[in-house]
Amino acid sequence: MTFRAIQIFGTLVLLLSVIGVAPGCDESGGGRPSDVPVTAEEMEVAVRNALDTPDTLDRTARLSDLMQGLDARTLVGAQRAFEERMRAVESQDAALFANAAARIDPLAAIEYFRTWDRGGLRRAALSEAVFYWTRHGGASEARKLAASEAEGIDGPRRRNVVINATAKGLAVTGAYDELNALLADYPDEAARDALVFAVLRELYRRDWEAPRAWYDSISWSEEDLALKRAMTRIFMSLQTRADGRIGAALYEEHESNDPEGAPVLLESVARVWAEQEPAASIGWVLERPEGSERIAALRSVAYEWLEREPEAAAPWITDHLEDPVIEDAMLFPLTQWMMTSDLQRALELAEGLDRPNQRSRALKQILVLWGREDYEAADRYMTEVGVPEDVERAVRGVLRIRRRQSEAAGSGEPE
Repeated sequence: MTFRAIQIFGTLVLLLSVIGVAPGCDESGGGRPSDVPVTAEEMEVAVRNALDTPDTLDRTARLSDLMQGLDARTLVGAQRAFEERMRAVESQDAALFANAAARIDPLAAIEYFRTWDRGGLRRAALSEAVFYWTRHGGASEARKLAASEAEGIDGPRRRNVVINATAKGLAVTGAYDELNALLADYPDEAARDALVFAVLRELYRRDWEAPRAWYDSISWSEEDLALKRAMTRIFMSLQTRADGRIGAALYEEHESNDPEGAPVLLESVARVWAEQEPAASIGWVLERPEGSERIAALRSVAYEWLEREPEAAAPWITDHLEDPVIEDAMLFPLTQWMMTSDLQRALELAEGLDRPNQRSRALKQILVLWGREDYEAADRYMTEVGVPEDVERAVRGVLRIRRRQSEAAGSGEPE
């Protein structure tokens, strides 16, 4: 562990002690340190002095001691001190104060911190107060408050600190029914998805198994299907990035429960798994039901593999082109990749493309590249071998412009 990591760890230990995670700490408020101020005036002076402490560890330690002893009598003193020293307050200071204030009266604390002018500190304090409240008996009430806040959400960039803190609090305490109720009624799809991702990240940070428990709490019923599909899309993506085989197994589960909705996710699972095991990903996709989604997934894997490991991908695809499914999906990506190293081989592959639009697109690209190197040879190919009219017209047009530009540059005349 580096020295900087040790410093951060020490700070975290102090922070955790004030929210009741450290050994021997009673999260309900517990005992009161003997040297904590007993009047509002004493608390105001003590908090002000703590906020003026320049050293991070000393400052955090002093505030932690003070906040553990905060009660209804001394709360107003702490409020005055924070308001007086607002410019010196940091986010961790605000979180310590918010945690302590929420233990006294969470709703009053939330309303109070809404009045703070500094946006970053307000968000830090609100997040901590709501998070504490949600985890300590306020789950249902917090969910209702968050639902009312969600009415003004209209996009993923419109983050709401009350909603985020509530959702995370519900998740970490396992209050999945309340969490799912909040998400099911969310007015904006993109904002809901952003919130699902944030909650999953919080759960992964705490317990690798927790996200799966939340996922399983949402049924495949018609009533929950929209939320289940949204959750599946995000959860499956994260799982696949961690281990492609786990993601594939989750997809198969989705496929069996929601055969209509699953195929749209096939390409993303296959592509991400291909970053880890491309051949295994291809084999798995070939086992999926026939359809345009399967072809799109295979094509996506081909592009991914050719980009990352062309020396392995190109021979593998070439050796498997006898499989009509592989040919249909991967011949075009292979042709495009071959343009970067062997135009004649690329031309041979392009001539074998069965889909007219792909063949025309590939021929246009190859003949333009060839024409830049050897215009006469490309021109002779189009004349003698013959290409579709739209291909010849497009290629000759591009090459004509290129030649004019080259001639103008050579003569020094403006275009």
